[in-house]
Amino acid sequence: MSTVLKQNENISLTVVTDEVGFDLLEIEWRNLFSSVESSTVPLQWDWMREWWRFYGDKYGGKSDGLRILVVRNADRLIGILPLYLRTTYNFLPRSLCFLSTGEDDKETIYPEYLNLLAQNQDINCCLQVISKHLYNDARSEWDECFLGILAPNSSLLRLAERPLCKFRFLNRKLPSICPKVDLSGGFDLYLNSHSASQRQQFKRLLKQAGDPSVKFEVATTFEEGELYLDELIELHQARWNENGSSGAFASNRKVSFLKSLTEKLLLKRQVLITKLSKNGAPIAVLYGFINQGKFDFYQSGVNIDCRDFKSPGIVAHLLTMSYLAEQRISTYDFLAGQSEYKKRLATGERYTYELTLKRPTIRTFLNIAVVIFKKIKLRIQRFEKKLPQA
Repeated sequence: MSTVLKQNENISLTVVTDEVGFDLLEIEWRNLFSSVESSTVPLQWDWMREWWRFYGDKYGGKSDGLRILVVRNADRLIGILPLYLRTTYNFLPRSLCFLSTGEDDKETIYPEYLNLLAQNQDINCCLQVISKHLYNDARSEWDECFLGILAPNSSLLRLAERPLCKFRFLNRKLPSICPKVDLSGGFDLYLNSHSASQRQQFKRLLKQAGDPSVKFEVATTFEEGELYLDELIELHQARWNENGSSGAFASNRKVSFLKSLTEKLLLKRQVLITKLSKNGAPIAVLYGFINQGKFDFYQSGVNIDCRDFKSPGIVAHLLTMSYLAEQRISTYDFLAGQSEYKKRLATGERYTYELTLKRPTIRTFLNIAVVIFKKIKLRIQRFEKKLPQA
C-alpha cells in the first residue's frame, strides 16, 4: 500500500495492491457503503472481497493485481474505486478492470450499477484525484480501463469526458435498456397500471397459485437458500443445455462464488430467493438482491415443460412482486436485457452504460486492427457462402 498522489494538504489517494491492505479497509468500507444513498449490492465489501477470493488467482495474479483506489480527506475515508490489473499475455491490451468484471464469458458475474463509492459532496474531489492518477501516475500500467455496467447517473461516466480525458475519441460507452417495475403504490396499483386485457391475464395466471398443490416460499435460512439456489441452477441448466447452450452456471467458480455470497448476504436480507412449487417439485426459482428499497432481479430457473401450470416464471415474478410490495420495496429492476417477459411485466425502463476507457498505445491500436481484420474476414466468409457454387 503506498500513497500515490496528493490533491492538496488534506486530500490524498492511496493504491491498495495486496490482500492485507484490502482486509484492513473492511470496517471503513462498510461504513462508507451504508452512508452512500446510491450504493448497490455489488459495491459492498462482501461482494468485492468474495469475488477476489474466488477469481483473484486467475484474473489478477492474486499477489499483485489489486489496484483499489482509496481517497481520504485527512484521515477520513471519502471514496473507493475498487480496480484490479487483469493478467494479460503477449501483445493484448493491458486491462485495468473494476473488481468483479473482466472474467471469461463462461464465468462472468455481470454486476450492474457499478460506481465510485462516495457521498455526493465528495464526488468531485474524488474524481479529480482519481483522474490525475489514472491518466498520469498509472498510465504506464494500462491500455484500457473497463469500468463495467454503470447507472445513467454514475459519476464514473465523467472520466470519459473532457477535460478529464484527452483521448475521448477512443472511449466506448455502450447503452443497455433495463426494464423496471414501480411498486411504490403497492401490488394492486401495479396490476392496475396495465391494460385491462393484460391485467385480466395476470389475474388468471395468479389464480393458479390458489391451488392446494401449489406453494410459494421465500428462503429465510441459509439451508433454505442453499437448497433453493441448487434447485434454481438445476432448472436453469436443464433448460439451456436442452437448447445446446452451456447455461449461466457451467462454471464451478461462479457457482461457488454465488453460494458463498448468498451465505453472507441472506440473513442480512440483501439476497432474496423465492420458489414456486407444485406437488412438492420446484417449477420456478428467482434470485436477486435488495438494497435501499430496490430489488435487482439477477437470475432464475424455470420449468418451461410444466404441463399443468401455465407460465410459472411469470407467476413467480408476480408473486415475488406482491411479497416485495408488502415489504415496502418500491422498485423491481429486471437489469439489462430485452426479454419479452420483462417487457410484458415492466412499467418503465432505465438505461445503463458499459464504459471502457482506452489510451492511444501500440497495444490499443494493434487490438483495434485485429478486431477490424476479424470482422472483415467474417464478412468475406459470409459473402463467399452466398456465391453460387461452380
